[in-house]
Amino acid sequence: MKAFYCFALLAIFLLIPALAFAADPPKELETLNRLAGKWEKEFEVTTPGQTPEKVKKTGTHASEWILNNRHLQEKGKDSDGTTYLSVYSYDEQAKQFKSTFFQSTGFTTVMLGSFDAVTNTFTFKRKIENSEFIGTNQSIDADNYKMHFELKRSDGTIVWKLTGTAKRVKP
Repeated sequence: MKAFYCFALLAIFLLIPALAFAADPPKELETLNRLAGKWEKEFEVTTPGQTPEKVKKTGTHASEWILNNRHLQEKGKDSDGTTYLSVYSYDEQAKQFKSTFFQSTGFTTVMLGSFDAVTNTFTFKRKIENSEFIGTNQSIDADNYKMHFELKRSDGTIVWKLTGTAKRVKP
């Protein structure tokens, strides 16, 4: 009888999420299509007070839909050899986007965000102790976007900043 209860409990845990998400992916995910594809980017990283304070870099990344078209996975490599993996999703219950980021340096973060259809901009944020990490991707057109990320202390001091552009690589 104990085995039956364990099996029933397992079935409930597996069945409920499947029923809750059995519908088509939410329409909000369509906005992430603008980030799908292969990209080349140029950017500058600023770290005030460090030497060098500004470093120019380039990189490439490819973004593709995974897991039943519910998550956009981005894999990239920058000119300094750093590699990364990002996964963009939309949380239907919280009504917000989620960006989960992993870097070969060991840095990871999860940011929550929104999309502004008027400015074609994704904005992602995360509070980290007495600071806030804010990132934006603004589509200029179907093949170009601007990116801006910064870590800012609560007093407004910028600790780290990345600004740049990305251009779609045509097949």
